[in-house]
Amino acid sequence: MTAEEKTTLARFLDLAADYLGDGYARSRAGYAFKDDAESNLPNEPESGEFSSLPLAYQVDEYADEAADESASRPLVMVVADDIDSVDQFLGKMLESIGLFRDKNCHIASCSPVLEQQITRLRPRVILCLGQAAAQCLLKNTQAFNALRGTFAEFTLGGRDAGETIPVLCTFHPGAILADESLKRPAWEDLKLLKSKLDLFNGE
Repeated sequence: MTAEEKTTLARFLDLAADYLGDGYARSRAGYAFKDDAESNLPNEPESGEFSSLPLAYQVDEYADEAADESASRPLVMVVADDIDSVDQFLGKMLESIGLFRDKNCHIASCSPVLEQQITRLRPRVILCLGQAAAQCLLKNTQAFNALRGTFAEFTLGGRDAGETIPVLCTFHPGAILADESLKRPAWEDLKLLKSKLDLFNGE
């Protein structure tokens, strides 16, 4: 995908964020996207290929669960793989509905300790990006489009056994950048997530 195409998508998400905010378009600095070589276009990761995230986003497989008891509860946990090459675009997607890393959103990879991490942090909602992440978390072999557009449930274990967390699936940012026709359905998914978050804010 070209830098111009990426910029168009980013502007769309920025305008959407402004619309959901106060309704006024804000001026922003220029974008710093680069063209992708055709051979380097991000692809949907295969199930089980969850080892290529940069260190900043990887789950610490050796972390002591008790050490994180005081961790703040994130509003949303995003489960995704292979986001290094689309990191800036992912940030735009999240910011368009008021989500920010290190504030109210936690990024996690699909690792052997993912379920323990969810149980420990207890996010209000989980957002799965891509088919591999959805199948890893939900253990569901349905076609990906059948998982979109509605909330599934993840059941916690441990001390909160039986409690459920809503799970929404949408396209991986790499897939959106590779196929612009996915932009509109992905935005519909994000609006659905925003509606769910608004319900929590009203509690």
